[in-house]
Amino acid sequence: MRYITAAVWCALFGEIIGYLVGQMTGVDFQPGTSALVTVIVGEAALIMVPALSGSAKDTTEAEASK
Repeated sequence: MRYITAAVWCALFGEIIGYLVGQMTGVDFQPGTSALVTVIVGEAALIMVPALSGSAKDTTEAEASK
């Protein structure tokens, strides 16, 4: 469920950012591309940041043994 929620929010913010950048640069706004790119980047960050930082380690076993 966490990945679906993150994908929806990434798509929403991607649409907003894509529209704003498109208006400032004069490039045509493409909502599908904006949503797809931000969902991919958001999901990758959601998976890779905890894995690389080590904060995703399961501490429940260590706490249970104390």
